[in-house]
Amino acid sequence: MTVNTRSEFSLNNFVSAVRTQNLARPTQFEVEIAQPGCIKKSTALRTVSLFCKSASLPQTRINTSRLQIFGPPIYAPVGVDYGGDNITLAFYVDQRLDVKAFFDEWVDGVVNRRSGIHEYSAFYTTSMKIKQLDLQRRVVYAANFQDVFPVSVNPLMLDYNSTGQVHELSVTFNYRRWTYETASYSDLQESSVATDSQNTNPKVDNQRGQPSKNKNRSKNRNIQSKSWKTSA
Repeated sequence: MTVNTRSEFSLNNFVSAVRTQNLARPTQFEVEIAQPGCIKKSTALRTVSLFCKSASLPQTRINTSRLQIFGPPIYAPVGVDYGGDNITLAFYVDQRLDVKAFFDEWVDGVVNRRSGIHEYSAFYTTSMKIKQLDLQRRVVYAANFQDVFPVSVNPLMLDYNSTGQVHELSVTFNYRRWTYETASYSDLQESSVATDSQNTNPKVDNQRGQPSKNKNRSKNRNIQSKSWKTSA
């Protein structure tokens, strides 16, 4: 059997898509942690969110069951995991170690290190949001975590040979469930870059008689902040 269909992929289409939609950057993100009930008042909460060095967007895993009666096996979905996994975030530590003290106090709110008694979950769990931003620092995607609390606060190493380095605190969180939000973009036809690349006859600059060039590509996409889709 021969295949005579023509591939729709081309370098021009790829370049046009990158120019129009741009590519997501792992350096464009921010983290928001809501204040847990076990911490009555903390001025370090904003610092903790601001000093987050690295994070990750969570995975979604579908559990399947293998069925085979005749022929190749069939893998049928039997469930999905939206949470229960751990997620690790790394934070820069300020000179006063307020970030370190914040997580120490939070851990004490989960299990009291003096009495060994653990508290009710409503007392120490909170919500957390990890946001993916575009190059204009606008939120395009957000992962919302529910019932979050720290399960591991890694040690801070002290070393005379670490001249010029700064402390980085790694904290592992457990969460029960996560959902996501996506931002809606305006129609690509509003972008002159996309229109010029898709049309056979590109737009012409009346003054110079040359194909128009969009010098302000950052305005091609306008996020509608009020139009969000939330899904489990």
